[in-house]
Amino acid sequence: MESEFISPKDCVKYNTCKFADDSGCLDGCDFRLTKGKRMEYKVIENENIDFLVKDVNKAINDGWKPIGGVSSMMDKYYKDETLMYCSVFYQAMIKN
Repeated sequence: MESEFISPKDCVKYNTCKFADDSGCLDGCDFRLTKGKRMEYKVIENENIDFLVKDVNKAINDGWKPIGGVSSMMDKYYKDETLMYCSVFYQAMIKN
C-alpha cells in the first residue's frame, strides 16, 4: 500500500513555511508529511565529527532523515579549574 501524501500546497518547508496564515507552501516543497502520522524530531550532537557521522548513519538506518547540514559551535567548560574549549557538531533529524 502506497503512502498518501498531503498535497504540495499543504506541505511544510523548513525555515520558510510555518502555516502562520493557514496558507500552504509554494510548489517545490522538499518534505511532505504523511497523512495520519506524527513527525518526530531530534538533534544528534557529538564533539567528534567522525562519531557524529556514525550516529547519523545509524539513525538513517533506523528510518530518520537529516534536515539541513551539520552545524557546529565552540563550547567552553572548566576542567580542573582550567577553561577548556571544544567544538560540538549537531545534525537535526526527522522521522514520520
